[in-house]
Amino acid sequence: MIRDVFLPERIGSHYLFAKRILALEICKNSINAVIVRTRGARRIIEQCEQERIEPQNNGSYQERATQALNALLQRCKRYDEVRVTIQSSLAVFKELRFPFSDREKINMVVDFEVEPLLPFPLATAVVDFIVTSSSAQAGAQVLVAAVQKQHVRNMQMILEGSHLKADSVSIDLFALY
Repeated sequence: MIRDVFLPERIGSHYLFAKRILALEICKNSINAVIVRTRGARRIIEQCEQERIEPQNNGSYQERATQALNALLQRCKRYDEVRVTIQSSLAVFKELRFPFSDREKINMVVDFEVEPLLPFPLATAVVDFIVTSSSAQAGAQVLVAAVQKQHVRNMQMILEGSHLKADSVSIDLFALY
């Protein structure tokens, strides 16, 4: 839209324009959905839905999850954005401390710092982090999460099967934080 060219979507946590966000959590046995309406500094939960993923006798997990997602999407009202979370049980978490607090510097070194701590190769992982505390004198405390790329691909395939594109993907713990 033309307004997106001239005005930002939000300033800090204040949304300039109303928006409906569909948040999805794809679990082992079910898919959970919440539609949140944002307007200004307010967040209103408009709808909560859950769809069970049927037992294994009906095809592969991806096929069953795609069927469940399609059924769930039929019940959801309109939405402007899709955000998806990955279960934290699929992630490996490590807490790191850096002597600096600049987010760009942390982003440049976090892969090298977390690589020896992972139970799988870094090349097969997607790494993200959140800064849990920072100060100019003490540096930054960072919570790092690594998820194997195969789990992200599986989730993407379920979304593609439902002709859905995620605007953002995060770990449920990070989204809650």
